Amino acid sequence: MRTIRLNTFETNSSSCHSLTITDEQTFNRFKNFELCIDDMETFHTIDEMYDVFIKTKDLRYITKEKFKEAWRIYSEKSKCHVFSDITDPDIHACIRYMQHNMGSIYNYGKFYDTFEEHRIVNGTEVVAFGYYGRDDS
Repeated sequence: MRTIRLNTFETNSSSCHSLTITDEQTFNRFKNFELCIDDMETFHTIDEMYDVFIKTKDLRYITKEKFKEAWRIYSEKSKCHVFSDITDPDIHACIRYMQHNMGSIYNYGKFYDTFEEHRIVNGTEVVAFGYYGRDDS
């Protein structure tokens, strides 16, 4: 087995799965949309993700305030995955970026079954969470 992405367990099977293990405090910040996960499975604040977004995208004209507003909308609507009512093109562009590059707790449940396990390991509260299932898309 080869490691392709840090902190991620991967196999060659036809099923799709992800496992993330972190401390309880980080998980709670992720669950409350204070943190997101990038495409390399690393936790970031929204300010950190904006810095990455603004450097790597052709959307450099979008302000941090607009990006944060898009994250707020994305966070609120992620449960239902309905973004068709967004009329602001800048917000829409940010949300498209977020859908492909930033994981929220609700991204995991969109197409796959999810799991979340809380345990105490060596006196530290840890959470293992992720998704599994076939990638039939």
